[in-house]
Amino acid sequence: MSLLMPNVGLADLDLFFRAAKLKSLRECARQLDMTPGAVSKVIKRLELKVGKSLLRRSVSGILLTSEGNELMEIAEKVLKLTAAMAPTTKKNSGNKVWGIGSLSFISSKLLPPLLEPVCESRSRTRFRIVETGNNQLVANGLNGAFEMAVHIGPLEWTRVWSSYEIGKMRWGLYASRSSVD
Repeated sequence: MSLLMPNVGLADLDLFFRAAKLKSLRECARQLDMTPGAVSKVIKRLELKVGKSLLRRSVSGILLTSEGNELMEIAEKVLKLTAAMAPTTKKNSGNKVWGIGSLSFISSKLLPPLLEPVCESRSRTRFRIVETGNNQLVANGLNGAFEMAVHIGPLEWTRVWSSYEIGKMRWGLYASRSSVD
């Protein structure tokens, strides 16, 4: 049985992954500086989105269901990819700033609703959106104007950038390898 991935936020996926690895909602809550009830709420919300029970609670901790194991595999892959595209950090502020280059309609219509939940769940994460034309996207990215690019259609990126095609609309998400260091 294949688990369908609904609109699941990265923060929820990360929390699920941590809780499953720790086999404890209480320990996960402690490590994330949350209450166990808040962690349980996130897991319940995730189970509602997926439409399946992901774990079984017991006195000795939590056990993953078969769907939970499937989601765990997906979460591990997604979290590895996002870790490879680590954000830059502003000196002295502790805030993570991701520079994203994109076309103006993507910047104004697509990115804000996608990025808002990330900003809400991770108060230190901020985004800097750089609007550019499709013909300038690669040049601006290679000149360090942003760390990631979101665009429609094929573009020729050099080998110093890692690329991943995401979604059915053939979106490309690119990140500078220098931002991984």
